[in-house]
Amino acid sequence: AHTLQQALAAVGRIFPPLGSAGAARSAFRGTGAGLCVDVGTVSYPAVCRPRLLLHGAAGNGQTPLAAALLHALEHCHLYSLDLASLAAAGHATAAEACARLLAEACRTPPAVVM
Repeated sequence: AHTLQQALAAVGRIFPPLGSAGAARSAFRGTGAGLCVDVGTVSYPAVCRPRLLLHGAAGNGQTPLAAALLHALEHCHLYSLDLASLAAAGHATAAEACARLLAEACRTPPAVVM
């Protein structure tokens, strides 16, 4: 529970706490004229590229922790980048499939690629 609280605090610091996807898109794309976008009473940077990496020895609970964090980020679009999705790309190479998935994630901010 303590690790989950720490992880949620980290997510709260690096991801804007936006409730709706429309507000999130405007905050991440920067529809305002300046470097900041106002959403309600909060001002967000026009460009937001947060990153979070969960790591540790095998069996330390990264998978359940990641599931709980994804639940906290339910307002974001989710893209899965795994071997199965790369192999299912059909005629495209793995690099092309990866590039296509990342391009789609960039078009639909905020997005989580896992």
